[in-house]
Amino acid sequence: MVIKWGAFVLLVLSAAGTAWGIADWIDVADCAAGRRRCDTEPGKQEHNGGNMLLVLGGSLALCLGVVLADRVRDWRPTLGLPAGALIGTAVALSISREAGIWILVGVLLAVCAAVPIGLHRWTAAGHGAGPSSPAG
Repeated sequence: MVIKWGAFVLLVLSAAGTAWGIADWIDVADCAAGRRRCDTEPGKQEHNGGNMLLVLGGSLALCLGVVLADRVRDWRPTLGLPAGALIGTAVALSISREAGIWILVGVLLAVCAAVPIGLHRWTAAGHGAGPSSPAG
């Protein structure tokens, strides 16, 4: 039970953190390109290290969460992905509402909705699998 809730929380945080890091990268890239006025100076990427930690850490945690959910043969912990995607969407849209952010939000919601469905089908096929050849 602890592993299931741990995987759920891990997936919520990984989806939200990855979205936050990517959205901040998109925002910093627009500032550096001079497309709009920003508080940071063009060329100064003070958020780059933090964004790398968010994206890489979130991606690793995402993989670990899916492996944990697969290991316990229960798809329900992966429902943390859509929950994290909603949090990540709110964070990304609070950073900016430009076209790149909207693309990120669309891809994030689609992928985070598809993973639990796919894992549900994967685990359902695994539980119903018996001997491949009928006796007799």
